[in-house]
Amino acid sequence: MKTEKERILAKIQKCLNLSNSSNPNEAAQALKQAQALMRKYNIDVGVINDCSEIGSGERLQVTKTKNMAEWIAILLSSIQQIFCVTAIISRQASYYEGTQYRTLVQFYGDKSDVAIAEYAFNFLLRLLKKHRANYYSKLNGLYKPSKLTVMADNYAKGWVVGVHSEMADLRPYKDDAYVEQKKKVASYVDEIHGKLDFDEHKKSKFDDVNSMRAGYVDGKEVEINRGVAASDQHKMLAHTLHQ
Repeated sequence: MKTEKERILAKIQKCLNLSNSSNPNEAAQALKQAQALMRKYNIDVGVINDCSEIGSGERLQVTKTKNMAEWIAILLSSIQQIFCVTAIISRQASYYEGTQYRTLVQFYGDKSDVAIAEYAFNFLLRLLKKHRANYYSKLNGLYKPSKLTVMADNYAKGWVVGVHSEMADLRPYKDDAYVEQKKKVASYVDEIHGKLDFDEHKKSKFDDVNSMRAGYVDGKEVEINRGVAASDQHKMLAHTLHQ
């Protein structure tokens, strides 16, 4: 769901596009309306010009709880770095399936980058949960449940690091272009949300190097290839897990 500010920015952009109309009366009226909206909402024309292709995706459910595990936060950080998007975390009160809160994420960036980031996050989160559960099950009975949970969490952190190393070539922007795009996305997010607080998440009680190493090795086994074209500049992802 778009925020009111996003709808206003989209309306201004639409008016600016209409200001290029071959009909002089229509063009003048559209430009006048765009300028009036920018004055009313104190929006700089530079933000409109720089962020014409920037937007947000759907609000995706991360967990059915108010808190988010550290390994999920690391996965989100990886998605942001690779696909040049910004992830905004929110909590929503819900009584669905007996839970009081759920944690949601919404990606901001170039529209095609957001679509790829959403696809990658949903796929990798499902796969990560499966691998973490398998690792927990393999060690079940050998350690206390509390220690098993910590070991599985460390496995998951290592898994994300392994996957991240395999996604490096999927960056849609290189060097200066990456830096410039990050600035555009940050400018748009700042215009929409203003100053944001850093999200708090649960951290592991200790680092289990062996579990992290095992996760890293398994994460690197996830082969991530480019697939069908999503636009002239970007590729959608295809994933094949080596068994």
